[in-house]
Amino acid sequence: MGVRFHRSIKIAKGVRLNISKTGLGVSVGPRGAKISVGPSGVYSNVGVPGTGLYARNKISTGNTNKIQQPSNGLIERNLNVQVSVDDDTGEEQVIITENGRPVYDESIIRKIKREQSFKDRLQQLREKVHNGIEEKSQILTNIHTYSEPLPDWEELRGNLENSEPEVYSRNEFQEPEPNKYSIYKKLEDEAYKTVKGIFRLKKKRIEYIEERIEKVFSIELSEWGKRKELFEQEEDNKEKSANAEYLETYKEWRRGLELRLNPTENFISEELNNYFSSIQLPVDFSLSYDVYEEGRTVYLDVDLPEIEDYPQTKSQILKSGKVSVKNKTKKEMKEDYLQSVAGISIYFASIVFTVSPLIQNVYVSGYTQRINKSTGKIEDEYVYSVNYDIARFRNLNFQKIDPQLALESFNPIMKVSKTSDLVTIQPYEFQ
Repeated sequence: MGVRFHRSIKIAKGVRLNISKTGLGVSVGPRGAKISVGPSGVYSNVGVPGTGLYARNKISTGNTNKIQQPSNGLIERNLNVQVSVDDDTGEEQVIITENGRPVYDESIIRKIKREQSFKDRLQQLREKVHNGIEEKSQILTNIHTYSEPLPDWEELRGNLENSEPEVYSRNEFQEPEPNKYSIYKKLEDEAYKTVKGIFRLKKKRIEYIEERIEKVFSIELSEWGKRKELFEQEEDNKEKSANAEYLETYKEWRRGLELRLNPTENFISEELNNYFSSIQLPVDFSLSYDVYEEGRTVYLDVDLPEIEDYPQTKSQILKSGKVSVKNKTKKEMKEDYLQSVAGISIYFASIVFTVSPLIQNVYVSGYTQRINKSTGKIEDEYVYSVNYDIARFRNLNFQKIDPQLALESFNPIMKVSKTSDLVTIQPYEFQ
């Protein structure tokens, strides 16, 4: 029989603090008619003082989804608890309803909020909102980290020269060939079950085996041979089909690699079109490109996202666990924008350089829409233009660089004002 630990401390008149192995609880009310609230739920305790007789009824459970109250007996109450954290403001809202009607009982609300499952659920929502806000900004400011790694063209040339199509690896027939010993053991077991008697039993069983062994061996060897032949035919068909497929795949790979190693302008244009048409960014952008010098130079014109399109809030999780969402300052917005548009240029340049080793320079010019002060009309105005050469670009560590500093190391045509605004420039041009 287990020992139940229980201790009661008087806090005020009619109020006692109960301490047990399962946790803390509170009893409220006079002797003979108390309400107890604890980790296991809410109970009513009704009895006759001094007699030791009492009735203990459960009013509610520790489960936030179901609560019970006494009313002519126990009536189950189904509660729906909805918790939300606004991903724009961080504001929290807890709505408790019963049969579609809001619950305003503060004792029930407080009890639900004290439940660990409720706290865990709320904290998960807080972290999800916080991470979502931060990720929106980081995807754009860290876009350079998604740049394509540049191929080792010399290694690819070596692969082309030394490559051969894959060959189907045949499976071996696993079933062992029958032998007379295995047949003998099989007939021996059969004779033991079949041949009965008292006199000359051992000799009769040997005779049973000897009379049958040659015939059984011949039949099983023949059947085994048929199964082996069928298996080999199936493997022949698989080998023929697979090798034909491997050869076609190899030829296609070889043709593609040869084109990349020795491309035409038309091939480079088609590849760039395939790459750029598949790109998806969390902000709107558009670009155009031209191929020059028989494929050695590519010029990109990028219509940059507007600063207004970037996430304008930031968040942090406070010591209380709540999410604090604040608007970024103008300075922070401009710093994020500079990092992002610099990273975009690196990201697009990396894509171009992966198309062919023939490409030696990628010019990236970014422009945005601004009001022309002299005409009052919205016009495209360039804000940077940079010439990335393959020799220096190959040395960039996309995961560790500061995109703005990396861009500046290529001596771009770019000017940033004292207020961190990009000044209109005249970009590189090709005829």
